[in-house]
Amino acid sequence: MNAPVLKTGIPVRVSGVRIPPPPPLPDEANAKSGFSFVENSNLMKNQYESGYGGRSLDSQFSWTVYTIQCNDGTRYVGKSSNLNNRLQRHASGHVSYTSSRLPVKLNVFTSFDDEWKATEFEKYLKSGSGREFAKKHYY
Repeated sequence: MNAPVLKTGIPVRVSGVRIPPPPPLPDEANAKSGFSFVENSNLMKNQYESGYGGRSLDSQFSWTVYTIQCNDGTRYVGKSSNLNNRLQRHASGHVSYTSSRLPVKLNVFTSFDDEWKATEFEKYLKSGSGREFAKKHYY
């Protein structure tokens, strides 16, 4: 199988990593309610600053892999079946790694319908090539 080629003749490398599309946007009434706990926490100044436009962090998917930017510049990669609850635990200092690095800010999240796929993607983001992928595509 030949690699895809751009119009300029440059071959395109295909990594084989599939990232699911973001959760659908809610209607206007739901957009105002958003994920309200974030408005009063150290995670973000408001729900729109994150770039997710008030979308619910818990969608129809059951597992979410997320990346948090810590106050000291480090990043934390994690997986949760209840992202809102997990972010509250980070913000309140109940997670050992981030408790000394508050405040934290949610950078990006990717939702999966399969726990195995979420676990594999979390492992990938924690690997050397996964960190490079995240630097190039997320930050």
